Amino acid sequence: MVAICEDLPEEHNTVTLDPVLKDANGIPAPKIAYTLSENSRRMLDHAVARATEILRAAGAYDVWHEAPIPEGGWHLMGTARMGTDPARSVVNEWGRSHEVKNLFIVATPMPRRIRRRRLQSRRASQGHRSCWRASR
Repeated sequence: MVAICEDLPEEHNTVTLDPVLKDANGIPAPKIAYTLSENSRRMLDHAVARATEILRAAGAYDVWHEAPIPEGGWHLMGTARMGTDPARSVVNEWGRSHEVKNLFIVATPMPRRIRRRRLQSRRASQGHRSCWRASR
């Protein structure tokens, strides 16, 4: 059983360019700084407790967990903060980079609240919206 909990966008979790590590072409590698917040820890603990109850009710007798998984993928909903202030966000409300005007980031790297919506619809909508804006 797996629980996926949505992290809130937090300023201490960042993706920056590594000042030392570079690829074969000399391009800086991404440097990821991520710390599990108290809110995320509580969500995981809640998910583990509910999953344990479900498994025991189903007859499981040897229940174990690992949360968070050490080799998991984080930032499921992205790392490019959306906003109007270039000092606090990577892209504007249309997905256009603040620093590179002909760069639009679409798909799901821009965290916004997702409730009662289908992710695929959101991806398509965001891509269409960004393309429309780029053509203006």
